[in-house]
Amino acid sequence: MSIESKLEKLSLGDEPSVVEEVKKNGVEKSGLASNIHVLAGKAESKDDDEAIASLTLIKALAEGAPDAQAVTKICLSACLEQAAAKNKAVTTAATDAALAICQNINPFAIKSLLPVIFSKLPVEKKWQTRELALKCIESFGERAPKQLGNALPEVVPEVTACMWDT
Repeated sequence: MSIESKLEKLSLGDEPSVVEEVKKNGVEKSGLASNIHVLAGKAESKDDDEAIASLTLIKALAEGAPDAQAVTKICLSACLEQAAAKNKAVTTAATDAALAICQNINPFAIKSLLPVIFSKLPVEKKWQTRELALKCIESFGERAPKQLGNALPEVVPEVTACMWDT
């Protein structure tokens, strides 16, 4: 069964087979690269079951398929947005997926995640989304302190605006 058909009928518990497919055949050949926007769209779904299944798959890919880092980062925006979901299970899955992406990405690629994270920090966004975005930045300090230090000239102005929010 192709990844495209698995994503079409995605449910909780499909993660191991998709991760194995990606590990075995790679990101391109498995079809993940061409279908990552489908996965990101399902992660933003208003249907709780679909969102949870998608977010759980994103977490599993981030943790279990290092070759998929280049494409799983596309899902970070959806994960951050779902942090403000009304369903607690969706919020938890979104938090886990977002932190898994940030904690498992190559340290030299953290700068590629910053624009997505910064786009979720404005005051107009819900506080849960902004909090998770800040936690993602915090996770870089644990995983890649030197790279985060090099990115501080970009990070500080963005984070400073959040300090005045009450």
